[in-house]
Amino acid sequence: MGFGYNPVQESDQTITNDGFFPDINVADFQNVFHDVNDVDSEKVIHSLKVAMVDVNRQLKSIKASSEFPTLIESDSESIGGESVLELHYKTAVFGVARSNLLPLLITVSKREKAEELETNFDVIQQQLMIRSNQAIRELHGMTSATVELI
Repeated sequence: MGFGYNPVQESDQTITNDGFFPDINVADFQNVFHDVNDVDSEKVIHSLKVAMVDVNRQLKSIKASSEFPTLIESDSESIGGESVLELHYKTAVFGVARSNLLPLLITVSKREKAEELETNFDVIQQQLMIRSNQAIRELHGMTSATVELI
């Protein structure tokens, strides 16, 4: 409960993915972004599903060219018992989902927090999408920035 947050009322729902990309546990998202706990759980789940569709679309070429049945099986690296590729995938999905939820967070947050979110909306949204895009680039095996000569 520390840091001024209310205890997380974790969802026990897991959103099943397409078989190649990992399923998403809603509680994992809730634990990373505590402020989403003020949003109706169905809206959180919907936002995660939309984000998964978006990220899966951006990673379609990885799925098509993989020699492995799942993204996780193609990864030999792990941190804390979790595949590094899965961590990047979740980072991408969570960033898009939270970015999509920002307008709702403004309406359901306490006044001080809502004012802060509203004042910094563009910066927060941009930072979330930058981190999501960086995770997608990592999954594609690219560095965080690429320069090409034309």
